[in-house]
Amino acid sequence: MGTRTVARPVIAVLATVAALALVAGGLDVAADHRAAAAASATRRGDHATALAQAQRAADLRPDEVRLQLLRARMLVDADRGTAAALAAVDDALDVSPGDPIARHERARLLVTRAGATHLPDDVSTARAYVGSLLADDPASSALWLLAGSAAELDGDGAAAEQAFQQAASLAPRSATPSLELALLYQGEDRLDEARDAADAALAREPGNTQARSLRDQVQARIDTRTTTG
Repeated sequence: MGTRTVARPVIAVLATVAALALVAGGLDVAADHRAAAAASATRRGDHATALAQAQRAADLRPDEVRLQLLRARMLVDADRGTAAALAAVDDALDVSPGDPIARHERARLLVTRAGATHLPDDVSTARAYVGSLLADDPASSALWLLAGSAAELDGDGAAAEQAFQQAASLAPRSATPSLELALLYQGEDRLDEARDAADAALAREPGNTQARSLRDQVQARIDTRTTTG
């Protein structure tokens, strides 16, 4: 009798756990369907529908970091602004504070916001947050790119140059860091260095049309300077 008395509560608990797992599994399936619908709508260019589907997916499973990040991306695509997207990313970080993808997305959005507003507080916030992530992950080329962009927005050309150079050394096959350097040098009227950086970008990605166009623009300015000089 004693054994049976103990077994009944155990069986009841197991039944409850199984039922909860079934419900969670059903929610997972439904959320995945909504996420897939959001992706499909994005491919069609229907950003309003994509956002609605992403929101429903996140509502079904608010504890899923990936769904909160999907919602953040859909908010940006639907032109709802970085503030709303940042709030969605913060929801993801509430679920998993150390999630590296969510932290990187927050950094990217902060730099994007700073580039849109040019407000000193936004620029300072972006630089500080990216810097905190680099302290944990100094080998991330993507973070160094963000650090360079934030520094450039802050008028700190030397720090931007150093950050883009670091990004280039960490991602030797990517043209983006060299292209960012070329744009920085062009803006500072360092035309020979801008041309060299554009050449470096083209060496990494010969078909990069942006690098080719920038290289041609810089060379034209150099030629004009030489002729008039």
